[in-house]
Amino acid sequence: AVISKQVEQAEQLRTWLLEKWSSPYILPSEILQKGPNALRELPLIKKAIVMLVEVGWLIEMEKDYEVDGIKRQETYKIVRP
Repeated sequence: AVISKQVEQAEQLRTWLLEKWSSPYILPSEILQKGPNALRELPLIKKAIVMLVEVGWLIEMEKDYEVDGIKRQETYKIVRP
């Protein structure tokens, strides 16, 4: 079976979130700075996030959701098994 590059990148992000990220929330900027090397470009991160939201591994929080005392424009809650 052929797995698209986009699905592969979303799976890389999901695995990284579950294995390496301890916080219940993640910001795209944190993925950009600390995430998998293959996903260090914002357009790739956005596509991977959309896929993970669609299948239920990430939940988009409302705009201005507060994380670490700061209101964030874009925040996602990680769904853990």
